Amino acid sequence: KMHCSFVPDSDLKVDGRVLVQRKSTTDGFKFEVRAKLSGLSADKEHAIHFTEFGDIADGAAGNVGAAVPAASAANLDIKTILASSDGTAEYKQEFAAGDGQLSSVVGKAIVIRESSDTGSAIIGRAVCGHSSPDTKLAL
Repeated sequence: KMHCSFVPDSDLKVDGRVLVQRKSTTDGFKFEVRAKLSGLSADKEHAIHFTEFGDIADGAAGNVGAAVPAASAANLDIKTILASSDGTAEYKQEFAAGDGQLSSVVGKAIVIRESSDTGSAIIGRAVCGHSSPDTKLAL
């Protein structure tokens, strides 16, 4: 499992968590991605993606690098998340697991953008790391 925690500050307004877990299936493995977020712009679609680097020390001004391509080994191509009228969002999706490993995204940042455009301003970021097998995120 991999866990990412968003913490709002003066520059970044998103709060919440993303949990990625590998699940065994009859065809091999899948990754299940769950997210529970707040602080989003109401009724708006936001880009959400993994980035090249996991450095979030400088808040919104920090360099997280380019988006990790969907063809990365983990195949986690989340794309967008839709906020409700109160600026919250819940997300649950399964992805083909690629090589079945999370190593290509552990230690990277996951960012949320102001709009569905991956070039729009970053409004939330978190570094993702391995988590306890007991970690859960109820939706």
